[in-house]
Amino acid sequence: MTTTYITFGCQYGLPSASGLFDDSHGKVLHPSGYPVSGRGWCEITGCTYEQARAIACALFGEKWAFAYDEDNPPTFDLYPDGCQLHVRISSPIRVPCEFAQTGGICEGVPA
Repeated sequence: MTTTYITFGCQYGLPSASGLFDDSHGKVLHPSGYPVSGRGWCEITGCTYEQARAIACALFGEKWAFAYDEDNPPTFDLYPDGCQLHVRISSPIRVPCEFAQTGGICEGVPA
């Protein structure tokens, strides 16, 4: 099982502690409601690359940019906020069952 890195468009940003967007960041929250932006990535671990892409579609719809695997990771220096969300799959065989029963990933937590 591998780690897959999901990146997002630069139009997505996160507000600062004051609730305002910094002018150097995107000005739109990601429509999924997850705390991700174009300055970081989401890591999906514990499943195959194909399963991770399906999970990304389930979590983020079509609102993500690229999926990278461990052999071809993103250029991490381009994403100064680092990993913003880490989704861990406990058993790759159970991935379809977990989605069917819970409607999402139980173990996905902000990094």
